[in-house]
Amino acid sequence: MVHPGVMVDGYFDDDLQSHRGHFGGQIQSLEFAGTDPARGFVGGTKWSLAPTGGPIAAAFGLRGRVVLGREHHEHLRSRFGRGARWVVLCEDLPDADHRVELSRDLVDGDGIPAPAVTYRLGDDVHAAIAWSTERATESLLEAGAHTVDSAPMRTNSPLLGTTRMGDEPSTSVADRWGLAHDVPNLFISDASQFTTGAAANPTLTIVALAIRQAEYIAEQLRTGSIPTGHAAWDGRDPGGSLPARAPEAGERATADAGAA
Repeated sequence: MVHPGVMVDGYFDDDLQSHRGHFGGQIQSLEFAGTDPARGFVGGTKWSLAPTGGPIAAAFGLRGRVVLGREHHEHLRSRFGRGARWVVLCEDLPDADHRVELSRDLVDGDGIPAPAVTYRLGDDVHAAIAWSTERATESLLEAGAHTVDSAPMRTNSPLLGTTRMGDEPSTSVADRWGLAHDVPNLFISDASQFTTGAAANPTLTIVALAIRQAEYIAEQLRTGSIPTGHAAWDGRDPGGSLPARAPEAGERATADAGAA
């Protein structure tokens, strides 16, 4: 999953000085972050209000159409420092056909197969982009914009999913702590464990899950549930309703010897 979306620019008669300061989102709105069936699609959207950049961005606009000749100066004057941009991120839903595998045709200079990514924008994302474009355009016109332009973001990062967390090994790659079901002691800590793309940037959620995971690993190590040598861990949570099995004396001695 990724974060598809749309950018919608509005240009105003007033000088907003929008070429100054931080280029990213200044104000964020979660009004549409939840699912509302009345919109005609599943999933939410996150809106960020941002400036439109410096003179090059004003000259080319969202779609890269530069105005040359006599109209260039007037075109630039009407946009430079006078724009406001809605950046809308749309929730990307998981799709069983989305996958990353080794290419059968493309290899690198060492002959190693390159990654082959299969991905498409789903119907819900297309509907979310169309709905958001209409609403963002409406809001900018109501605010007094004399010109509105938009461009979809079809390949926006970040990358999410492909090793989702879950309780059942048949439907997930890692458990609720990010531990791989099929690979002993392999913990997954990035956004690949997400079960949905959501509508917000994932960094803080990744950090929160990583801290939670680190505390869990530390507790497992403290109780001897994660081996430091070759002893097996039964995968149970020592702080939950199923306490971890206490290792036998021989197992602990073997583990300690292996660590040493």
